[in-house]
Amino acid sequence: MAQIWLGSRDRYSTQGDIGLGAKSHSWRKLVLSAIGALREGADDSGVADVDETVLKCRGALALPDVDHIWRQAKDIEDHYSWHRNDDGNWVARLRSAGTAKLSEIGMRFDPDLSVQWKEHLELHGETASRLIESRYGYPLVFEANVGEVRLLRGESGKRFYVAYTPTDEDPYGCSHSSVLMLSRGSKADAEIRSLREDLSLAFKCQYGTPTVPIPEGA
Repeated sequence: MAQIWLGSRDRYSTQGDIGLGAKSHSWRKLVLSAIGALREGADDSGVADVDETVLKCRGALALPDVDHIWRQAKDIEDHYSWHRNDDGNWVARLRSAGTAKLSEIGMRFDPDLSVQWKEHLELHGETASRLIESRYGYPLVFEANVGEVRLLRGESGKRFYVAYTPTDEDPYGCSHSSVLMLSRGSKADAEIRSLREDLSLAFKCQYGTPTVPIPEGA
């Protein structure tokens, strides 16, 4: 059963299955509606045909630029690698592409990149440590600023949309959000790969300690 936020920290209502499994038809409608709202510069347009119960937790579909999103990762080489930043320091970055020996990556789009809305979790009194406890095997939390993600641009102007896409999955489905890229016409694979690499750098490991060895000679 999912808790639905009604406007204050102390007022919750319990809802049953509202048909918003991560890849359900209703979920896809919500994602597309959210993108439409973002394109029009609004945060509540184009959702008249979406079940109103999904909007009770927090109605805005466009996450504020000042807010943050979290992506959990396993402490394994498949999920992140080391990158030397402009200051010469090594920082962990989510993997945006796999290699022949990697069975999974830390930043997989299917079709969205599933993330958690940090500030929404805080409305429920939740913390990163509790999020980690709830998902065994994912001890790292990478954080990105929503505004910085939206500022990323590809050569042809491709960009990311950050939308609120709650699901009915317990216990944190109500804070589920999506990072998506619309690719009309030519997919421009090289541009998409480059843009996703830029996105991986926008996520910083804020919680947990990465233990994958830093490259030799660093």
